[in-house]
Amino acid sequence: MGDETASAETRERISHWIQQGQQVLGMLPGLLEQNDRGLARAAEVETEIERLRYEVAELRRENQVLRTERDEIAEAFASMTEIANKVRVTPRRSPFERDPRVAAQSATPPTSPPAG
Repeated sequence: MGDETASAETRERISHWIQQGQQVLGMLPGLLEQNDRGLARAAEVETEIERLRYEVAELRRENQVLRTERDEIAEAFASMTEIANKVRVTPRRSPFERDPRVAAQSATPPTSPPAG
């Protein structure tokens, strides 16, 4: 009787394993499809990362060029300011600038003498 009970338990376990195996095999196509989608997405992300790395490197180079230009301009202005301070240039009025009082007088029409 012990052998029959052990044999029945063994058959039950084997039957259970077969059912579980069938369930796992049924899940495999979906899992493989998910895996393929994940691999494709990972490849897309890697491509995007490489593009962004290149773009960041380009922006860093451009930033460095602009900083260098800014420093050169600041240095040039400092030199110009230094020269202006040494010469003590004072701003002059342009000989072509109009006096606002003269411009206002010429804008008013002349008065004509009363007719009489």
